[in-house]
Amino acid sequence: MNYGNAMIQNRERGQKELVNLDSLYGHRCRIVVMLDTERGNRERMERDLMISALEMEQSKDKIAKLKSGLRPIVKPSKGRRGYTIDKGEEENARKMNGKSLFFCTDEKISGSDLIRVYFRRGGVEKAFRYLNGDASMMPVRYKLPGRVEAYLSVVSFISYLIISAVIWKMETNKIPLSYRELIEKASKIYEVTMASGTKKIYRWTTIGNEFEKQLKPFNITKLQT
Repeated sequence: MNYGNAMIQNRERGQKELVNLDSLYGHRCRIVVMLDTERGNRERMERDLMISALEMEQSKDKIAKLKSGLRPIVKPSKGRRGYTIDKGEEENARKMNGKSLFFCTDEKISGSDLIRVYFRRGGVEKAFRYLNGDASMMPVRYKLPGRVEAYLSVVSFISYLIISAVIWKMETNKIPLSYRELIEKASKIYEVTMASGTKKIYRWTTIGNEFEKQLKPFNITKLQT
């Protein structure tokens, strides 16, 4: 694979990408090799600390755990310690620090856009984790194609749109909370019923002035009976 001089600078993340159009498993695609220098430095430091800890550790259990985490750099060998550091493998690991390989079948997308789209996946994954967790969507199971399609379009997709809208509103109004923190605080708001004979009085739990201000952009009226 020949990358030539096609290098893209991504100053926002301090990364470099090598881009080329090539064939992967018989399919034409855009291939991007990304170098994240910050991640590379972190990986190298973590590995060096593990090697240093391995050479000083006395516990057999901890030694076995460190050796497992350092494969294939650490290899079995005769001697008191029972292992040796493969300098060639260690050098190869250093060369791979911070590097990631991406490919996309859309040949028109640029290397920078491909990387940008990839790192936006976190928002989508968080949304689906919420749908499967807090929103309790996972227990709903269908097998017939028509029902599966209806579930995905009506329930999951609309729920995801609502979550996206809430996050957009929070970012627009600079609400200093994460989406999960907002939902957790909102879940503590509930109605209290006080009964005496045939009479009932309804009251809302106190939410506090600060949180009430944070809810204001959502056009939620003041909670009161």
